[in-house]
Parts: sequence; C-alpha cells; structure tokens
Amino acid sequence: IMLFFSIWGFFILKRYEKLGYISIDHNIESFGADILVLHNVYTCQFKQDSRSKLKKAKQFLNPIFSFRIFREWISVNLGRCSTLISVSEDALKEARLLNKKNKRSIVVENGVDDERFKPLPLHEKENIRSQLNAKDKFVILFVGHEFVRKRLDLSISALSELSEDYELWVIGGRFDNVSFFKSLCKEKNVENRVKFIGSTNEPEKYMSAADCFILVSDYETWGMVVIESLASGTPVIMTDIGCAQAVIKDSKNGYIVESN
Repeated sequence: IMLFFSIWGFFILKRYEKLGYISIDHNIESFGADILVLHNVYTCQFKQDSRSKLKKAKQFLNPIFSFRIFREWISVNLGRCSTLISVSEDALKEARLLNKKNKRSIVVENGVDDERFKPLPLHEKENIRSQLNAKDKFVILFVGHEFVRKRLDLSISALSELSEDYELWVIGGRFDNVSFFKSLCKEKNVENRVKFIGSTNEPEKYMSAADCFILVSDYETWGMVVIESLASGTPVIMTDIGCAQAVIKDSKNGYIVESN
C-alpha cells in the first residue's frame, strides 16, 4: 500500500509540476518533489537506536522500515529536489549526510498552535485529574505511538523508583506494543500507577492537566510534543535530543537528563 501511494503521489506531483506549480513533499511521502521537508532521517535514527544490534537489525524484517530508507535516499538524490527543509539544526546535519549532491538545505523550525495548546483554567485541570482518580497525585505525562524509540521503558522504570504519590499517564500506542509495556508495569509493580489512555484527539487537555511531561527518546529531530507541553504550561523532562537545547532552560521550564 505504501509503495502504491508513493508512486501514485509521485505522478500526481509531476502532473502539477508540468502546470508550473512548485511541489512540496512533506516528510517524504512520495518519490520526491521540488522541495522536501524532512522531520527525521531514518538511517540516522537507526544508528542512534540504543538497542542491541540484533534487535536493531530486526527492523529490516519490516518491509515498511526498509522501504522508507530506500525512498528517502531516492527522493533526495535522484529526484528533482532543489531544496531540503529540516525542522532543526540537528536534522539539517543529518539531511546533509544524506544529501550527496549538495542541494540547498535550510532550517524551518516547527511551531505550535497556541490557540489549542495553552494552560487550562484550574477547575478544568482538576476535573480531568478527578476523572482519572489523580486529584492528589503528581502526574507525569508521556505522549507518543513509538513506545520503543521514545523509551517508555525508562519512564516506567523511573516511576518504580518514586513513591506512591507519583503516577504516569500514557497517551498513544499501537496494538502491537501496548501489551508488552503493560507487562513491564506489572513486572515493576507499578501497574496501578500507570494509566494507558490510548489515542485521543485532545492531547492538549492532558498536557495542561499533568504536572510534568517526559520525553527520554534515543532519537528525535525536534519533538513537537515538547513545545506543545511547554505551551500548555507544563514543564518538560527530556534527554539531550531534538529541540532540547533550543527550548529547555534547566530548572526554569524543565530539565535535560541523560538516558542511561
């Protein structure tokens, strides 16, 4: 399916290019365009994965992962791309490693919708916390579908070292990884302090209601959830990745920590 839509999208872009339009391929969903917007570089993500070589290599058994690496290289080097746009300086450095023909590359940082992501009134926060039986708890929030890359295991392990006054809310996840992490919660004896909320169209309300947000990924090129949480008035604990150095001021709006 991904191959079909990549090829179909490529020919749709070509049709508009012939009419004089400038084409933009956001996050490389096709086989190239005049302008490519890269949120991440899969080859660099693979290299920075902290798991064992065997576990990392298993990713190539997933044809989607292998196809994305192939499509990424083709789009940058063999397509008609004239400009690469990256979301951060780190992502720009990675894009230049991929960019064998030295095409123009610039940074356009992600922004945040401050009409949507903003601090909620106190009574609304308390209502959300009451619904989740967390009125008197210190709530740590995790948001993301890629539990492995974003190291939900570290967040659960850290929670197990804290008192009963702390709990973790988990937003996101896929059917193939939630069960493993629920088992990990049971192993760490924190199953009653981790709430798997699942996917939601309103992550902003949980971001505002939480006491802090956590992102301890091995790899991020930016980290939209970080600036969304900060815009919601919630401090962030994160590893030195993506936007950490650009937006986190230690002890003022969060902390930058080591992953291990």
